Amino acid sequence: MNGSDFIEPPPGLIPAAPAEQPAETVRQAPRRVERALPTFTPPPHAMPPNTLPAAPRPGPPPAATPAAPPPAAPTPSAPTSSAPAQGRPAPPTGPVPVIGWRLVDRTGHGIEISSRTVLGRTPDVRRASGAVAAVVVDDPARTVSKTHALVEPDGRALLVTDLRSTNGVRVEYADGRVVDLPPGGAALVAPNDILLLGEFALLVTGTPRATV
Repeated sequence: MNGSDFIEPPPGLIPAAPAEQPAETVRQAPRRVERALPTFTPPPHAMPPNTLPAAPRPGPPPAATPAAPPPAAPTPSAPTSSAPAQGRPAPPTGPVPVIGWRLVDRTGHGIEISSRTVLGRTPDVRRASGAVAAVVVDDPARTVSKTHALVEPDGRALLVTDLRSTNGVRVEYADGRVVDLPPGGAALVAPNDILLLGEFALLVTGTPRATV
């Protein structure tokens, strides 16, 4: 059969070949629909959107309180009276000065003391500087020396000085203390104290000076 013998079918008899399809199915992404967001008007005094109250800024740290200084040590007060002379005890403080000093023995006999007075069995005023009087002490036991002690008024007290006696001078205070004077030593006695010259006891008495 030659070309002239080919019979051409009439149009529409043979359907057209189908279009070429891809090997796999491609999923299409959904379309995004753009929509306008609704708007609204904030009420009065409302806070602007996306605005937060500002946090308070930390201030400077508080200043450290200085520690209180330690209390000052107390200052010792100056003595109100002058220091006693060397070898002379300080006079005791009492309510009022005493006048009318007397030394009373066991028999009730009293010795008046109004100035610097030397006591002894046979007292010698030359043994005590400044002595103006001498009083004999009648001691049967002879424990009192010839020139035994010097006594003198000293305001609120009576000053007693041992004149290097043989048996010494002892003071028995009213508060219970007992003091033996060293040779040449001195002590202050007050009313109701007891003065011992050797073994001879004398009670110290006196009359307080009247005050206005």
